Amino acid sequence: MPTELEIIQNQKQTGIKRIFRNSDFCHRHIDKFFAIFHFREEHMKLKEEFMSRPARIQAIGVPLHITQRGHWRKPVFNDWSDFGLYLESMANAALKNPVSLHAFCLMTNHVHLLISPYSGLAVSRFVQQVNARFGILMNKRWQRNGAIWDGRYRSRAVTNDNDFLACMRYIDNNPVKAGMAMQPGDYAWGSFNHYRGVKPLPWIKAHATYQALGNSDGERFRAYLGMFEEDGKPPASDP
Repeated sequence: MPTELEIIQNQKQTGIKRIFRNSDFCHRHIDKFFAIFHFREEHMKLKEEFMSRPARIQAIGVPLHITQRGHWRKPVFNDWSDFGLYLESMANAALKNPVSLHAFCLMTNHVHLLISPYSGLAVSRFVQQVNARFGILMNKRWQRNGAIWDGRYRSRAVTNDNDFLACMRYIDNNPVKAGMAMQPGDYAWGSFNHYRGVKPLPWIKAHATYQALGNSDGERFRAYLGMFEEDGKPPASDP
């Protein structure tokens, strides 16, 4: 007769297999997963979360405003090195995937991205790669385990030119709104200074809507800056 431990393990296998029922790959390899992870609960939770959430398919070429918050809304970035690890992870994923990253802002406990996909699963894969790389680096740096982000990222389609520019200003102005900077250009962990010409980032790609604001980088930035003044929000200095 099976021992009590064997009964518990068989129950766990049966329950987890139900979660994987829609994945042929997992049916072929699930026994290897169980052997590797030895039924550790944290690994079971990670597999449940990953396999029960299919990748989202986005409309090709339509920009998305992505937001993701830290677990329990706690700080994700503790110092400049943490911000740097996320930038490194984001740059790496931006160069590997068919996406254009137009704008971003890293706050202490959440991030904002403005990104256009050029394949249906590009953004999902981009975010997965950023989070996987960043999670490994952070857990290694701080000698810890567990979730960094509070579930899946949120996304909203940006459907017209006015909406795109308003969304970009919202992202750039987040540190000002949070009282972390007097003006967007004072904040180091965003894309505002890229467009300002102070901190060029080769993996940031200007959207056609922004490009249409002028015939040169300076002309486009000054036109963009004027929109902040129209909003009644503090602008940064001219480049």
